Amino acid sequence: FLEALSRVISQFGPDQSILMSGGSLRYHWFTYGWAGELTQVVHLDSFVALTRLLPLVALLGMVLIAASWAASIRINHTESPWWVPTLAVLLIVVGGYTGALYGVILNFDSPSQSLTTVWLLGLVFLFLHGLSAKSRPALIFIGFVIGLLALGTTGGKASHAVVALGGIGLVVVASLLSRQNYWKRAASLGLAVALGVGVAYFWVL
Repeated sequence: FLEALSRVISQFGPDQSILMSGGSLRYHWFTYGWAGELTQVVHLDSFVALTRLLPLVALLGMVLIAASWAASIRINHTESPWWVPTLAVLLIVVGGYTGALYGVILNFDSPSQSLTTVWLLGLVFLFLHGLSAKSRPALIFIGFVIGLLALGTTGGKASHAVVALGGIGLVVVASLLSRQNYWKRAASLGLAVALGVGVAYFWVL
């Protein structure tokens, strides 16, 4: 099903489907569109992109983001011990979820889950980084990239967008209620996320 979906999206677009006569099947098509386009461009055999290349790309992306994120955490200006990035990577890579008990990456049950988790990690990492942006141009640039990541996350796996909106919304509200000095930046970046999610929702879903 997923291989057929990726092939159809890359050849006919998301508005046509060989799986459903007279209708479209908008099923997390960002991820499967990527796999289908890669298959066509590089002339890969069936299932290679979905079962080999996509998990590898997702694994590398997730490891790099999780390790760099955990390593950047400072408590009382003290660097994280070496085991903190390692533990973060292990928990994210092998930590299971309902329906796939072998981890977000180490399963072939849901390629969209794997690749979109990388986009979600990048989105949240960049959002938190943007809270300390020093200049308006930097904040605008970060907001633009966050909007794109929010769009990609929603089009890749809609349930991830709910997680992102909930967590980021909570940060925005908490910063406003506690009168943090970064509440305006949090609100601006939260708006960028909401816009990205909204565009993907009406365009894709």
